[in-house]
Amino acid sequence: MDVLQQLAAVAVVLAMLFGLVRVLRPGRRWRASPRLRGREELECIGRLALTPQHSLHLVRIDNRTLLVGAGPGGVILLREVGAGAAAREAAG
Repeated sequence: MDVLQQLAAVAVVLAMLFGLVRVLRPGRRWRASPRLRGREELECIGRLALTPQHSLHLVRIDNRTLLVGAGPGGVILLREVGAGAAAREAAG
């Protein structure tokens, strides 16, 4: 009986490791939900790698197009681009 318990414990640990590897495998891309906060839609329009750790992303959220920079220190909004940004700047 002791050997069966040990084999069962090893099987459980191996199953847990297998599941963890499947979930966290390096090639897997995590995608944001297409719906964000109800009606707003999130779309990645483009990405430009500047260095191995720094990149620019052009993102559309609802009707706004944003240019954001990403790096080891985090993500920062660089500017809003497009016709919507020009209209907002003229109004305010």
